[in-house]
Amino acid sequence: DKVYVNSLGNALFIFEIINNFYENKIIYVHEKKWELDKESFENFKFTSDILNLLLTRLNKLTEQERKILTTAAIIGRHFDIELLEKVIRRQKFKKRKKTYVFDLIIPVIDKAIDEQLIERNTSQTWGDYLFSHDGVFETLYNSLPEDTVKNINKICAQILEEKYSKNIKKHVYKIAYHFNKTDDHEKKLKYNLLAYEKAKSQYSIVEAIFYLQFVIEQYFVKSKINKEEIQLLLEYCWYLQVVG
Repeated sequence: DKVYVNSLGNALFIFEIINNFYENKIIYVHEKKWELDKESFENFKFTSDILNLLLTRLNKLTEQERKILTTAAIIGRHFDIELLEKVIRRQKFKKRKKTYVFDLIIPVIDKAIDEQLIERNTSQTWGDYLFSHDGVFETLYNSLPEDTVKNINKICAQILEEKYSKNIKKHVYKIAYHFNKTDDHEKKLKYNLLAYEKAKSQYSIVEAIFYLQFVIEQYFVKSKINKEEIQLLLEYCWYLQVVG
C-alpha cells in the first residue's frame, strides 16, 4: 500500500522505487527467496517526484556518458543517433571512422534506456530517441556553458544543411531551429526567411509569425532596411493584427 500511494500507481515510478529498494538493500535475496528489511523500509524516505529519481540516475553516469547524452539534448528533446554520431565525430574524432564513434555511443544509449532516461521513439524510424522527461532533457541542456551550446548547435545546423542541400525546403524548420541558437546572423536570416515563406505557403500563421520575428531581428542587427524588408515588417504587423 505504501508503495502504491507514493507511486500514484505509475508503473515507471513503481519500477524506480523497487529498484531503489534493491540498491539500498531494503529488499534482497536470501536462500533463494526475496526478503524485506522492515526497519529500513519503515525509515525509507519516499519522494513523490519521479524527476528526482531520474536525476539521481543521471548523476551516476560517467563523465563521457553524460557528455554524449548532453550532446543529444542539444540536438533536441527528440534526437536521432545518426546526427548524434556526426556531431560527436566532428567535435572530437574527425580522423576516426564512423564505426568507432558508434561503438562509443550505442552502449550509452542502451544504458540510458535501461535507466529510463531516454526511450525509443517507436513512431519514427530506427535510431530515433526521445528523453523520457522534460526535466532530464532540460538538466542536460542547461549543464553546458552558453558558448558550447552555440557551438554544438552550429555543428548540428551545418550537418543538416549539408545533408539536405538538395531538399532544403522540406527540412528548413529543423535547420532554422539550430541556427537560431547560434550567433551566425547571416544563416539565421537566410533560414528563417525560408521557414517563414514555407509557413506562409502552408497558411500556418503562428509559425509564420515565429520565423518572421527572427527575420526582423536580424534586419535590426545589420541596422539597414531596404524596401523588401519593409514589406516584411508590414506583413508582420498584419499577422499580429490577425491573431490579436
